[in-house]
Amino acid sequence: MILFGLLLVCIMVAVAFYLKRRNFRKSIYYEMTHHNLLPVMLNKGIYGEYLTSRIIEKHALKSHKQLVNVYVPKRKSQDMTELDLLYIDRTGLYVIESKNCGFSQGIYLIEVKE
Repeated sequence: MILFGLLLVCIMVAVAFYLKRRNFRKSIYYEMTHHNLLPVMLNKGIYGEYLTSRIIEKHALKSHKQLVNVYVPKRKSQDMTELDLLYIDRTGLYVIESKNCGFSQGIYLIEVKE
């Protein structure tokens, strides 16, 4: 009886992982990065970026465009900075940073006007 229960739990976990992986492979995030699901799930920062991308994908207008891990040059410097997510819509450009600071997590929208 215990063996049957253990087998049933293993099957349920395998099915859940398969479904999650299938949805992950359909995402814009996967299209842009080609990361595998398991390393993404094990890295809190990257997983936060993926979840943010999925939320935007689910709720944004169909005409939007997402760019992931965009490198742009810093002003007056040769250095580059990474943008976690650049969301492009008819209403503007939105830079989204996902942060995992250990004690607090958050998604920040940076508004720049010039």
